[in-house]
Amino acid sequence: MDRETKIKLIQEYSARFNALLQERAALRNADDSEESRQRAEAFKENAAQLRAELAALTQNPKRAEKGNATMTDLTKTPENNQPMEETFTAPEIEAPAETPAEAPESASVTPETITADDAEIPAADPALSPAESDAAVPVSTPDETPAEAPLDETAQLRAQNAVLEEQIRVLGEEVKSLTKRIAENRVQAAASAAPAAPVAPAAPAAANDPNAALRNEVTGLENDRAKQLDELMKLRIRKRELDAELGKIAAENKQLSAEIKLMQTQLIQFHAQPALLKQKRDAMRAEIARLKTEDADLITELSAMRAAVEQHKKEITDLSKPES
Repeated sequence: MDRETKIKLIQEYSARFNALLQERAALRNADDSEESRQRAEAFKENAAQLRAELAALTQNPKRAEKGNATMTDLTKTPENNQPMEETFTAPEIEAPAETPAEAPESASVTPETITADDAEIPAADPALSPAESDAAVPVSTPDETPAEAPLDETAQLRAQNAVLEEQIRVLGEEVKSLTKRIAENRVQAAASAAPAAPVAPAAPAAANDPNAALRNEVTGLENDRAKQLDELMKLRIRKRELDAELGKIAAENKQLSAEIKLMQTQLIQFHAQPALLKQKRDAMRAEIARLKTEDADLITELSAMRAAVEQHKKEITDLSKPES
């Protein structure tokens, strides 16, 4: 399952949670009519269906059976010894078993271990070596969270970063070697260009000229120097290209870290839903109990008033009878 699909699932189930909460709020003020009973039955079925879907998604069918068994009618009263049961509890997301290839890149994270500190993941420093970069970026993301794909991409980018750093190191050594050779050639050219001591006239043949060999050597050194300068320029251009690629990799690492932080925050909010539902359920139960107590008091007062009315009617009837 890719990252986008997981995010969509989280958003979908969050929307359904909110819909259930709104329905519960509406049922708090519902009367004892047939329509209210039907709405309560529909609410119970929707909650059971959502529980079953989550259980199937997390491969935990026992939770679905438990949810269907604990769903009771919201209209039943404590006087019938049938208290309201929990209508919904979001299941824990169970991470699948790690494969040997994925184990070094990810770690299993349960809802209890996810904190706000875990969401703070700094971006990788492009100036660090691969080993230092691994140590500087503590990525702790569950396999079942939407951060699985960015982890794989981060590993690939780190490998590419290591290769580029090795190429830059080799190119730097070559530049140093070429610079050293250029300096040596300059020294040799300067020594060759020094004025020679006057010599006696020799034969007119060019082969007997002692400076001809030196001039040829100087020409060859100058040609070598020009070639080395050209190679040096090419190496500098290549180095600038590699620096640009490293900048792009650093920007991608920063973006991936931000996405991981966002998805971990969403996961924390997702696991906080059951606690909120439980608090609202307890508040609703307390409100229902209070209303039932008030209903009982009103019924008692109404019965007393009816008895008083009957008594007054009887007295009026007795008074209206003619005396014998």
